[in-house]
Amino acid sequence: MLYDILDIRTLASANLALQTLLIVVASVAAYFARKRRLQTHCKVLRAAVPLQALSVLSMMLPALMGYFPLGRRGLLLAVEIPLHAALGVLVVLLFVYINLVLRGVFRTWGRLANTMRLALASWVIGFLIGLHVYVSQYL
Repeated sequence: MLYDILDIRTLASANLALQTLLIVVASVAAYFARKRRLQTHCKVLRAAVPLQALSVLSMMLPALMGYFPLGRRGLLLAVEIPLHAALGVLVVLLFVYINLVLRGVFRTWGRLANTMRLALASWVIGFLIGLHVYVSQYL
């Protein structure tokens, strides 16, 4: 695993850089959606979200395990880390749901655009919480 090669701070910094890039990519995808360039929007997100999921499995999940038990790190961190993780899982689940709807496997529960906006908002809020965790732990 990467933790055997790099120290935790270097890995966290590299992950922060990747997450920042992915937020920019998600913002570009949102721009394409607003301009009704939906095929481009879908292609961008179909590249970004699996990369996000891979980074969660390879970098964030192992780091998260190092924060337990959370009680010794402060109450705010004990709330932020699970919330950050839950928002990240929500983004991936919404991505899967949206793609299954677009492929005709499921029917949507309402306007699919609202689900997409929820996914983007969850991603951005999760990123901001993660950024706060990074700053509070490493700066």
